[in-house]
Amino acid sequence: MPINLPNALTLLRVLIVPLFVYLLTKERFFPAGLVFIAGGISDSLDGFIARRTHTETAFGAALDPVADKLLVLSAYILLYTKGLLPLWLSGVVVLREFVMLSIAAALKGLGRSFVTLPSRPGKITTVFHVSSAAYVLVIADAIGPVPPNILFVVTALITLYSGYGYSRNLIAQGFSGT
Repeated sequence: MPINLPNALTLLRVLIVPLFVYLLTKERFFPAGLVFIAGGISDSLDGFIARRTHTETAFGAALDPVADKLLVLSAYILLYTKGLLPLWLSGVVVLREFVMLSIAAALKGLGRSFVTLPSRPGKITTVFHVSSAAYVLVIADAIGPVPPNILFVVTALITLYSGYGYSRNLIAQGFSGT
């Protein structure tokens, strides 16, 4: 299968995760922030380009959420361990992903079929995940830990809202036979 531009962007997002983790563990916050922002931009671009050029592939559809989860979960877990994000925010983000993956795995285990499509709340959640983490990385490089703020609260709320919607949709699909 030839690699098209959207799939290349998704692969690039997977490949930058180790660089991001390395930079973050070495407390090179600003460069880590730039890498993270590039990953967030590639997330928006790959889907946009694929839809616009009609180059969606099953490979891209399968890899895109994996790339997203790798980047976001590594950021939120490491930012918490570095004392740069509060446990309640990192916990909400990690819990959302855990619940969604658990439901999907349970449905697969039961032989149920389902389709996960991007939703508006999910896309908004991604914007807030990237914004909150990038904000912390850039500010932490300049002044140190950032106190919790409204951006964190909105990120947590939209994360819970979109997680509920995705989970509800997965369960409904899995038990309706669609």
